[in-house]
Amino acid sequence: GTTNAATTTTTTPPPSDEMHDRLAILDSLTSRQERLDEAKQSIALLSTRLVASPQDHVASLSLLINLLSDSDATVASIAMLSLFSIFVDIVPGYRITTNSTLNEPAMTAGGKGNKKVSREVADLRSYESKLLAHYTSYVN
Repeated sequence: GTTNAATTTTTTPPPSDEMHDRLAILDSLTSRQERLDEAKQSIALLSTRLVASPQDHVASLSLLINLLSDSDATVASIAMLSLFSIFVDIVPGYRITTNSTLNEPAMTAGGKGNKKVSREVADLRSYESKLLAHYTSYVN
């Protein structure tokens, strides 16, 4: 599928059906080498998409995190190293603060909570929250 970099949405689209299908193929491959090759291609594709457009593909982190528990230690290792590289590239250089660390109600673009914030700020906070959740899952 194609993405439009100029379009910003408030919700991250789920990983494409294509990616789910590619990862589902892993279970059906009989040859270890075929399975490993398919896993490498899937990991590379997910990684490329994430680094190119992290906010649009943040949900794809969950697919890579699931590969950490793959029955093939090589696949799990490749996923771990790829996730490390991805997080190095996409984690911002500033501290991500959540609403709970600010002791404030959630602030959204719709004005729900104490303050109204712009759509861009609401989108950024949503992305940061998801990124933080995936990163926590990765390090645990």
